[in-house]
Amino acid sequence: MSSLAVRDEVLQPSAVFDYPWPDSDPRFVKQPVRERTSEDVEVVHKCASSGELDMDAFTKNCRQMSDAERVFYYLSHQKHQFNPVGQVRSETTWLNRIQSMVASRRPITITYPQLCKQGNWAKQMGNLGAAAGEDCCFLFFAHMDRQVRTFYPPGLEFKLVCDASLYNSAFQNSQIEVLHYMKSTEARVEALGLSHLIEILDYVDLLNTHAAKEYMTHYREFHAMLWNDDGIGESLGVESETLYESVRASINTQRLGLSYEQQKAIFGSRSPDRQSHYGALIESMTTIAYREVLATRLACGKIDLLNRVWPNAVRVTCHKGAKNGVWHIGLRPYPEYYGSSKLLPYHGAPLVSTSKKGKLKLEIHPEVSLRGRQDLTRVESNGETYFYITPEAESI
Repeated sequence: MSSLAVRDEVLQPSAVFDYPWPDSDPRFVKQPVRERTSEDVEVVHKCASSGELDMDAFTKNCRQMSDAERVFYYLSHQKHQFNPVGQVRSETTWLNRIQSMVASRRPITITYPQLCKQGNWAKQMGNLGAAAGEDCCFLFFAHMDRQVRTFYPPGLEFKLVCDASLYNSAFQNSQIEVLHYMKSTEARVEALGLSHLIEILDYVDLLNTHAAKEYMTHYREFHAMLWNDDGIGESLGVESETLYESVRASINTQRLGLSYEQQKAIFGSRSPDRQSHYGALIESMTTIAYREVLATRLACGKIDLLNRVWPNAVRVTCHKGAKNGVWHIGLRPYPEYYGSSKLLPYHGAPLVSTSKKGKLKLEIHPEVSLRGRQDLTRVESNGETYFYITPEAESI
């Protein structure tokens, strides 16, 4: 396998063919709808703490540890992250970095590439801005910070590096839409009172500041390799099928004006329409976007920007597996991720329901599988979907 390979990191599939699609366009089915209230935001607060760690047991188990070791064990606990606990805890890099921050009694800096933007209609039917999924992420991080402060008072701080602009050339969204989404996430952080804890930065701005020429050199080299690679990346060690289908379900197709029947035929089946005019067009768009995503990811891997900008921070990921041979903390952006929920917040719409234990939980589903359902209420904010909620969850 090439030394340039990225096969060790497994991207979570974001295709939508495994989710239920209604027989006809769900937008024309009358569904209970109401406006968001302050109580709805409180519901998301509860969802964000639904996977709460037993702090009494944690304190007992970690009583012989140093502050740095406690922080590391907390962050790498299976309640908070999905990579193998033993593998992550064997990486001394993260403990060493935490020790350096603890030594000066600073907040533990966590860097996290997050908050992209995609334009597949089946995933999000009309939202431009952030919804309850993003809120749940921010509130989950706040919940973690409160718990860490019980044994390490300086707590945590999060640098969320938004890669919406970075992948915009692949996913083909309007720059207006991308900027609107980024601004809306910043506004939600402020509205939730978390500006002291969470900073949202633009990946492209950071690249331009720290490594523009170096990045473009690698980006062009990888593109040249990929356009001469019949396996579209397989010679670089890339798991192509999962990534290709995820890219296909993330490119901006809303501007094509597809009918519901066309959407379902192209995206709602494991044997999709690839032959019709639009089916063939989307295949062509995907082939270009796929190479663009790969070249971008591979060039970013060579630059290793977040470790360059924050060399003493804990670099976490939303993808399973080692990254360039190193096990990172696979930090859940919300409690149900890589549990009962498989999609990141910007790949669908939030569904609030109850767990088997009767607790509130938030999952992300393609909106096409939630819209029009009579057993759900759609909660809106400024004309956009905030979340869908079950009657059981409403009653809590």
